[in-house]
Amino acid sequence: MKNPHAWLKKELPHWIQDGIIDSDQARQILSRYPERHSLSWGKILISGFGAVMVGLGIILLFAYNWDAMGRFSKMSVVLGALAITHFFAFRTRLHNHHLSESLFILATMLFGAGIWLVAQIYHIDEHYPNAFLLWGFSALLLAWSLPSLPQAIMTIGLLMIWHFSEVMDFDFATHHALLLILLGLFPLIWHLKSPVLARLVSAAFFVSLGLTTASVDEHLFGSSILLVAASFIFFSFWSASLPSGWLSLAGDELAKPAWLVFIVMLFLMSFGDLSDDLIRVRFQEPVESFYFYLPLLLSQLLFVWLMARRQFSIMTIVIELSVLLLVYPSVVGGVYPAQLYTLIFNLLLLGLSIGLIYQGSHFADTRKMIWGSLIFTALVFARYADLFDSLISRAIAFLIVGGVLFFAGTVLNRNRNRNRKETS
Repeated sequence: MKNPHAWLKKELPHWIQDGIIDSDQARQILSRYPERHSLSWGKILISGFGAVMVGLGIILLFAYNWDAMGRFSKMSVVLGALAITHFFAFRTRLHNHHLSESLFILATMLFGAGIWLVAQIYHIDEHYPNAFLLWGFSALLLAWSLPSLPQAIMTIGLLMIWHFSEVMDFDFATHHALLLILLGLFPLIWHLKSPVLARLVSAAFFVSLGLTTASVDEHLFGSSILLVAASFIFFSFWSASLPSGWLSLAGDELAKPAWLVFIVMLFLMSFGDLSDDLIRVRFQEPVESFYFYLPLLLSQLLFVWLMARRQFSIMTIVIELSVLLLVYPSVVGGVYPAQLYTLIFNLLLLGLSIGLIYQGSHFADTRKMIWGSLIFTALVFARYADLFDSLISRAIAFLIVGGVLFFAGTVLNRNRNRNRKETS
């Protein structure tokens, strides 16, 4: 059942009336299954494309006679289109939510077009990424005031374009991009209670962090995003121990992009040629210390909290060992055994894959089973050319991989069938 909240709201009054539970118990049960605001992606996509087509049509219609129009006429068209679209969007909000949402999307698009048109009318030669920043701010204000998930998604896209333009075209680190995401978008996750937004904001944060740290120092990139990924994952472990509610769900959704980042970074560090560039921070500027030690402190505080609550698993240990291995070359410095580090990172990746396969098969969790199998297979293929010289050794390696995955799949199916019998 995708959203048990709505079903429970209908059934709980009947249970109370029949004397099965009392009102306090009903509230406790309802709090364990938070309401998820589902998003009709079909309607959103159709509405979004419709708004895009209408917006382009309006722009092209006036562009046909744009040169013949005076400055006052041009400004009247830009401001009038914005005012009319917002008026009808607010007017239809109470009666037709989807139509209103489409009109607000159109209004945001027209606002972006208006920025460029006003710059063209008054011949403003400005730093062009600022237009995307202003455009993103307008979408963010609507996302908070309406509130609106499509506007929040548009905000993420516009802020990513702005940040990408600053870094790639002007080599600006734009540290305040991370601050905008932290203060503007992370609280919006709680406000909208949207799992989709939690995943997108988390992914956007990692992209912005990667762009910023790579601009500061390419050696800082790998360390900072791995430490932040570890912090997000530890936070999800902690939130999972809470009574089932929105914070637990949000922690799990925020950790999904973090898991992908962590696995990719761990995989890259399993190659000897890349590990030194990715994990040895030079600390030539104070900002490098900030991006390294702040997520390190956060991750370790969360890890200590998990240990104090006796919440540990194979994955927790793998993540913590990865963090400690990451910290040593940067903090202690000096020469470190690169080959030994590469071997340890390979073993950690192997332990992570086996842990995921075990948990997925034992607890009938298909998602963990798939991720563990993918990591295990990728690791074997990556080491295919490094470790196996003869055809017989390569054949044995693939037979072992196939046998492990076949056995894990059999255990997964057996446990799933057992769970079905117990619930039926």
